Amino acid sequence: ITHVEAEGNYVRVYTLNNKYLLTDTLTHINTKLDPQHFVRIHRSTIVNIHFIKEIRTHFNGDANVILSNQVILRMSRNYKQNLKLE
Repeated sequence: ITHVEAEGNYVRVYTLNNKYLLTDTLTHINTKLDPQHFVRIHRSTIVNIHFIKEIRTHFNGDANVILSNQVILRMSRNYKQNLKLE
């Protein structure tokens, strides 16, 4: 799993080669994932820290998380502390 994103009443789980749609909540999925490997970076996004290539901070406190497979995810300033950036 590279990352997980909320999509309404569903969650989409992304791997390097596929994506899967599950009938579940992001909060529930987050409780099942290992906190040593997965971090919430936005109210609608969880990322596998082992796939983070780069973090680009913006002037307003938000940031973009770039994964090793070139996927760009938005990280809100409220979740920065989860990655120990402050």
